[in-house]
Amino acid sequence: MEGRVAILVNGTPYALVAPGILIDYLSSPEDRNIKYQFSDLLKGIRFFALFLTLLLPGLYVATTTFHQELIPTEFLFAIIASRNNVPFPVILEILIMEISLELIRESGVRVPGPLGQTIGIVRCLNFRRCGSYSKYC
Repeated sequence: MEGRVAILVNGTPYALVAPGILIDYLSSPEDRNIKYQFSDLLKGIRFFALFLTLLLPGLYVATTTFHQELIPTEFLFAIIASRNNVPFPVILEILIMEISLELIRESGVRVPGPLGQTIGIVRCLNFRRCGSYSKYC
């Protein structure tokens, strides 16, 4: 269907669909049920979100570590004040943040029903309230 091949292996519950291209991963099955203008707008928003997700952490690390002159002075003072109590370098802080957010997402996915989303939201709020490096939370 649509030039794809499904690979089924005996004894496994998974199917592999090949070839997979980027636009396949940015589209949703619901896109077929709405007007193409809205579908294209949603794909554009998903592509923009992918672009931001991939580039913003690296841009933050590069700007705060090597190019502080690009940041407005008042904003730079706020960043410096917030980083005074953080014992890790910027790159390690970004990695810890990415890993912890992925763990929160996985815990929300693995627990079935509305309880999974509740766990994800409560854990995220607790993480924000206690601070990312608090040993008492």
